[in-house]
Amino acid sequence: MTGRTLLPATLVAIAISVSACGGGKTTTGPKAASQGLPPANPIAVQRMVEGVTAARDPRMRERAIALLREAISIDPNLWEARFDLGVVLANGGDLANAEEQLRAAAKTAPDREEVAVALAEVRRRRGSNRDAASSLEDFVKDHPGAVEARTLLVTALRDSGQHDRAIQNAREVLVRKPGDATALAELALCHLGKGERDTAQLLVKQALDVNAKSAVAHRVQGLVHLGGGDDALAFQAFSKAAQEDPRDTTSRLNMGAVLLRAGAYVKAHKANGQRAKVFGFGVGSSVNRYLLDGLGKEGEGLTVYSTTREDPVASVNKFYRYIDSPVIEDMKIDWNGLQASEVYPSQTPDLFASHPMTLHAKISGRAGTHTIFVRGQYNGKAIELPVQVNVTAEKIERAPLATLWARSKVTDL
Repeated sequence: MTGRTLLPATLVAIAISVSACGGGKTTTGPKAASQGLPPANPIAVQRMVEGVTAARDPRMRERAIALLREAISIDPNLWEARFDLGVVLANGGDLANAEEQLRAAAKTAPDREEVAVALAEVRRRRGSNRDAASSLEDFVKDHPGAVEARTLLVTALRDSGQHDRAIQNAREVLVRKPGDATALAELALCHLGKGERDTAQLLVKQALDVNAKSAVAHRVQGLVHLGGGDDALAFQAFSKAAQEDPRDTTSRLNMGAVLLRAGAYVKAHKANGQRAKVFGFGVGSSVNRYLLDGLGKEGEGLTVYSTTREDPVASVNKFYRYIDSPVIEDMKIDWNGLQASEVYPSQTPDLFASHPMTLHAKISGRAGTHTIFVRGQYNGKAIELPVQVNVTAEKIERAPLATLWARSKVTDL
């Protein structure tokens, strides 16, 4: 049999990423063996190590889960295997089963901070911020020096609307980690949640003075700017956060929210003679098309979707073909004598490769064939393309065209 003190040398950290509009935290694998448990079964330990190794490769996720379950079946007291299984399941979106495994790990190893944090994070992701806060409060009461658990407690309390208690715990974190940029940013978020924007601004400034590269501090600064109505500065702050931490998907979503709300960043670039475009790429069967389509529209780009039935590689290649470079920029239509009214979209978008651009309009003029001109920029040079348009004097029923025109008008509003 193998003593439990040998386990940490074999464990590989697996991360659960915390996503919230404000702060974030990451948990890693066990740091030390739990005391008071019987020696671990060596076969179970081997299966656990194999499972953790397999979990590094997304294609081996099911194999990793099977190996970790096998380790647990061999040694039910191997809390490390339950912890790792809970993390793997959570990273795959199976939060219900992840919580079950992490609860079991917490029961076997109640003093492990990483288990308490992972369990609370899964509960937060399931929308149970109060349950997460309750379990973390119990843990930090018994373990006052558990800074990681208390930091997540601040987030859980804040997200459940308990701002005063969140502020109290944020200050406790700062007592143990004076001048910590993340702790200062978390405290700023708490005050921002209470509507105390000036206090939040001062705290986030302190955080950035301590660490100018803190992604969390830049993200909170973006929220402070957003609360003050300065969309352009908010976008810049979220962009800086995403730059400092490329895994910070929350800041990228907040960037999208800014664009949807006002399109301020694109407008600011235009005012300075610069160009900025936003492209959306949706994967799966439950994509938020409203958000992604809005991003594409406000960002003067486009959005591509890939369903679960499509080859993801082909979809990504198609996406890159679209966005690699626009064929025609700053496109305008010269109707050349034709009377065109209510043209939608009212702002003619750029034309991208392999992606048709459709305009809907009411056209009147003498019957016959007319030539209109499409003008724009191609590789920085002005171009002009003639397009033939047929106008007939006969009254033809075109109900589908009328419907498409109406939809285009509504979309443009």
